[in-house]
Amino acid sequence: MDVEKRTTPAGDVAVDPLPQAPDSADPAENDRSEALLAAVNEARAQGRTLWIRGRGQRGFIGRSAAAARAEGSAVSLSLENHRGIVRHEPTELFVTVRAGTPVDELQTALASEGQMLPFEAPSHGGGSIGGAIACGLSGPRRPFAGAARDHLLGCRFINGRGECLSVGGEVMKNVAGYDLSRLHAGAYGTLGVLLEVSLKVVPVPAASVTIVLAQGSDAEAIAAVQPRLRQPWPITGVAIIDSCTYIRLEGAEPAVAAARVSLGGDTLVDADAFWSSLRELEHGFFAGARDADSPSADTLWRLALPPQAPTLSTRLGGRWLNDWAGALRWYRGGASADTVFETAAAAGGHAICCSPSLLPAHAFQPLSAGMQALQARVKASLDPEHLFNPSRFIV
Repeated sequence: MDVEKRTTPAGDVAVDPLPQAPDSADPAENDRSEALLAAVNEARAQGRTLWIRGRGQRGFIGRSAAAARAEGSAVSLSLENHRGIVRHEPTELFVTVRAGTPVDELQTALASEGQMLPFEAPSHGGGSIGGAIACGLSGPRRPFAGAARDHLLGCRFINGRGECLSVGGEVMKNVAGYDLSRLHAGAYGTLGVLLEVSLKVVPVPAASVTIVLAQGSDAEAIAAVQPRLRQPWPITGVAIIDSCTYIRLEGAEPAVAAARVSLGGDTLVDADAFWSSLRELEHGFFAGARDADSPSADTLWRLALPPQAPTLSTRLGGRWLNDWAGALRWYRGGASADTVFETAAAAGGHAICCSPSLLPAHAFQPLSAGMQALQARVKASLDPEHLFNPSRFIV
């Protein structure tokens, strides 16, 4: 199996699965599974660790590749050319796609059939679907449609023993037991090299409208929106920014129209662009926060909290943007990592740093001893030699 090796400016050897080449019209010709498997086994034989990358758009989350290289001689393994839709069955509501496929490319293909990914996967400027799954990323629909892992039906991956495994399937299952494919959602590539994922898809809503309600403060807005979520309204997105509540209604036209009347407020013009700016972190709130070349003076944090948790601005200060009806809170400020972690834990949640300039040790919320032991056992089962993504995640 031909594997191209190149040397990076830092002196590391980077292994790419086959030379860069134009995508073929035949999806089978974009299958780099054998080359990727060969690269994994070569790294094992050489005693080298692997830094798995898709299209290089998610390095701002958690620990970066530079951190891994600082701790060891990690080899870069690119899945960028391992792309294409393997199987799409619109009537069965699923799609199987290679991990290196750009999210935008997948969304375009689904839209041509009037379908979409229910968890609203972000692209982050050309990122891959494998990267979105590996980082466990979901958009504004997440509280109402489920997380990325909830729609992951199955996957193919290479484990740390150099074995290519298939787990799960291509349809919704009702068997007992834990679905092993879901372990890869949010594992940041530490459990194996994702080759393919099978995902549930849903029809694009017939109607969509976003309304804006003015509130006195973010705290009042978060409290006021909770009773609205218990109503039988087709809500698929709630964001609270600068004391304004943005509520997206989607579904059948009569249901959307009725909810629109009940909720009142003003209609948001160009609502698609607004929700896209939240999903893709392109809203003005995020400006400069992910730029490693010219980092912002404040740090960007992603806090997952119970939606009814109080606002944390008194403790942390800074600026805030609230998504997921208050369950996802973005914070930009100068509080120390320890203070952010302690505050998030006290509120019943956890925090992740999304600024590439922060020290690698402060990227993820510290785990309890019990959770660390559980993580270690899972890691030992799937990657006993600690081959994949050293220092990328906690395990």
